[in-house]
Amino acid sequence: MGCCGSSDRHRKHPQYVNQAYSVPAARDGAPQGLRGPVDSSHLPNVKYGSAPSMPTEPGLFRACQEFILRELLVSSCKFGNVLIIDKPGIMVLESLVKVNDLTKAGVPLVDSIDMVRQPMPQMPAVYFVVPTPQNANKIVADWEKNAQMYQEAHIIILDEMSAAFRDNLARGRNLQSKLKSIKHLKLDFLCNSQHSYVLTKTIVDWEQTTSLQRLYGHGPSIEANRASNRIADGIVSVLANLGDRPTIRYQNGSHWAETIAGEVQRSMLRRLGPSEDGRPSGQLLIVDRTFDLVTPLLHHFTYEAMLHDLQPQIHEVTISEKFSGVFTASQVQPNGQPNKVTELDARDETWQMLRYGHFDTIRRHVASEFKKTLGSDAAKLHPDMREENGRISLNQFTAAVRELPLFQKKVKDLSLHTSILVALGKEMEYTHSVDFAMVEQNLATNEHEDKETGGMKKLSRNRAWKQLLEALSIRDNSSITFLNKLRVTLIFVLTQNGISPKEHSQIQDLFYESHPNEPGIDRWLQGLSRLDVQTEKEQVHWWEISKKKPRGNGVAEEGDEVYLVSRAVPRIKGIMASAVTGNLSREDFPVMDQGGAPVIYNNGVSNRKAKWSHLTTTPETQAALDELKGPRLHVFVIGGVTPAEMQAAAMLRQHFKRDIVIGGTEYLPPLSLLEDLASLH
Repeated sequence: MGCCGSSDRHRKHPQYVNQAYSVPAARDGAPQGLRGPVDSSHLPNVKYGSAPSMPTEPGLFRACQEFILRELLVSSCKFGNVLIIDKPGIMVLESLVKVNDLTKAGVPLVDSIDMVRQPMPQMPAVYFVVPTPQNANKIVADWEKNAQMYQEAHIIILDEMSAAFRDNLARGRNLQSKLKSIKHLKLDFLCNSQHSYVLTKTIVDWEQTTSLQRLYGHGPSIEANRASNRIADGIVSVLANLGDRPTIRYQNGSHWAETIAGEVQRSMLRRLGPSEDGRPSGQLLIVDRTFDLVTPLLHHFTYEAMLHDLQPQIHEVTISEKFSGVFTASQVQPNGQPNKVTELDARDETWQMLRYGHFDTIRRHVASEFKKTLGSDAAKLHPDMREENGRISLNQFTAAVRELPLFQKKVKDLSLHTSILVALGKEMEYTHSVDFAMVEQNLATNEHEDKETGGMKKLSRNRAWKQLLEALSIRDNSSITFLNKLRVTLIFVLTQNGISPKEHSQIQDLFYESHPNEPGIDRWLQGLSRLDVQTEKEQVHWWEISKKKPRGNGVAEEGDEVYLVSRAVPRIKGIMASAVTGNLSREDFPVMDQGGAPVIYNNGVSNRKAKWSHLTTTPETQAALDELKGPRLHVFVIGGVTPAEMQAAAMLRQHFKRDIVIGGTEYLPPLSLLEDLASLH
């Protein structure tokens, strides 16, 4: 093939290859599925298989990033490869790499499969797509229009190859002589931080619905079972990319947690095979969102959670969510220059340092860093920063020139985050967020501040009801206030054993009085009932949340308000801490055997009860931790993982020096859960 000879980089690593994805050859030598009304002898060199998974890496994001860059370089052509991509492929790719990463990896051109493209006969083409019949037709059309469209073709698919995709490819006669390989890249998830992920909705085929809607909307069904299979495949893809084969445990009493745990166990053994020594590596905990519906509804005052909650309007800066937990900040530039777009994602060190910190802590940190930066030698080069005589020493000048690029980047980053934080502070005041949050925290922790002693006191139901009525009586008819009232009402229902008919009537009247154009609360209450949550007062509610105690004697001091509105701890934090320390009850979280069935323990085997953690560790704003110790812990939340739960995993990772990877079917900020509940009614 001249300068662009096919590379042997696709030789499979037996330890990591998913044998279940390999397509057996037909008797005539062609890959199965490319047989049909065409002469399969034209396809002797096509390689089909799954891309080898990455061995264990320090973090999921870095492992996937290195993996995808290696797999995209399919030949040694000196001109590099042309990458042709569809919308889901763009989403997966943009979550991991940037344009300059692709260029360095030998992929100088990226084109959309939906666009008209110029022939590049001297360069190989790599199609990075979901294997739909429509995409197969587009690939075939490239080569029917021009048999020399590209030097050769390689196809990387983001899902299992369907029969329709295979058959449509087989109809492309010009494609047959050019198609050299087809791979299934097991990346049906998105990394939204170094150690967290969500499944890719477009790939797992619920673009218009969420997992809660699929699994709970109509009860057990073929569609729900198919969704659970796809969820299990996504979890196994994460394990494959990290080279892990963990012990699988699931939340007892949850049908879907048990079902998906069994499917993961069977799929893991089928796709990855046993580990080299036959022993599991680490643990995977699978929980159902219904185990904690309060955490997604609470106001959390971390930087990331506030961006979701408040959606600040900032002068000359537009903040938008690119996809699950990844934001972009578009800043207007002077003199008509193009807007400067900053992506707040796993590759942005400043964002990674700030995202899980509480608002007050981050605000002080950014102000301190700004002051420190403006006092550096590099700052003295700026005309506005010079001394009165306008002079600086030679040593200062040399040091300043060295620091200047870093200085300029840091000033821009800090300026951006300062603008965002100022806007968040204004929105927090405008939307009465602290007022609502204080009531939410009292309900979630079942305690309130005693004004006389300054300590904390158990919350009675009468006081809880009084506080709810005060929150619902806030005179503001904005849509965000309506949503805040809805959230605090649902938290009351969840934590106070439901509501009586009389209480229901009073709540409805208050909603109609201040928000006459908004629907009442019934559709959300019906959504809760579809999740087996009891909403009537007579029923005993089982839910319980772990909570941390106030500092010192609990006396509220100046600046303590942020802490008082951040008392409740996600229930999953205690579960993760118990798992890391070996105290997680086998009764509460049974183990799956290798056949995908629960392990039954005899009476002689001790079932240690869970010991919930009450850690109050505050994560330092740093990019890396000390060397991690012990096996990796995986946690997966069916129904979606919240920003607060991702923060909890990061805190425990720092505290225990143990890698914790947390994921979910989707990213679940409060408004998303409200939409899900409304759709279930």
